[in-house]
Amino acid sequence: MSSDTLSAQFLTWRRLMQALILLAHGSRHRATAKEVAALTTTVDQTVAAHSVRYAFLEVAEPTLPEAIEQAVREGATSVDVLPLFLNTGNHIARDIPNLVAQAQALHPQLRIQLLKHIGSHPAYTALVEAVARNPNKYVVNA
Repeated sequence: MSSDTLSAQFLTWRRLMQALILLAHGSRHRATAKEVAALTTTVDQTVAAHSVRYAFLEVAEPTLPEAIEQAVREGATSVDVLPLFLNTGNHIARDIPNLVAQAQALHPQLRIQLLKHIGSHPAYTALVEAVARNPNKYVVNA
């Protein structure tokens, strides 16, 4: 077996072992699930170290517990949860940490990390600045 084949097999195994869950709020609006799924596909194709999936906190499926269960069934030993929330509120301060703690109690063999919400990342500020510098590029044409 060539070293390239072994490297590809190792990366595939590593991706299965490490899951990243993009956690969105959830909505009844059909576009929400499509947008989150598209983001997940893009991130999954560009981040070789993780198997990327999505979940919703409310209203839509899969839920966070369901996504964690799916990752476990697929062999994950490590799960990172990235909340796609802009600000600290009850979901970030209380609800999501509680769900992660419940999942950790169900799966003590699994390493579950709750990452800081996306709005706390410095790139978020840079994104807002970029839009503010060129707002005409981002006008909604209704």
